Amino acid sequence: MLVEVAGLSRSVFYYKHKRPLDDEVIDALLALVERHQRWGLPKLFKRLRNKGKPRNKKRDERVYNMLKLNLRPWRGKPKQIRVDNGLPI
Repeated sequence: MLVEVAGLSRSVFYYKHKRPLDDEVIDALLALVERHQRWGLPKLFKRLRNKGKPRNKKRDERVYNMLKLNLRPWRGKPKQIRVDNGLPI
C-alpha cells in the first residue's frame, strides 16, 4: 500500500483539514462597513460581539485583512512650522 511505502500512518494520509466557512463573517463585516466606513477592526469586532454571536478575533482579523478593509492610520493635522521673522520679543 502507498501509505507503507511513504512511511505514513493511514490517519495522516486520509486527513482532510475542515476549515469553517467564512461567509457569515464576510457578510457581517461588509454589512457594518457599508454603514460605517471609518470604523476600524476593534470597533467593528466589539459591535459584532455585542450582537450576540460568539466571535473569534483572529478569524475576524484574517477576514478583515483579506477583504482589504484596512484603514490608514490617522496622523492628525500637520504641525505648523514657526518662522523667525527677526523681530525681538
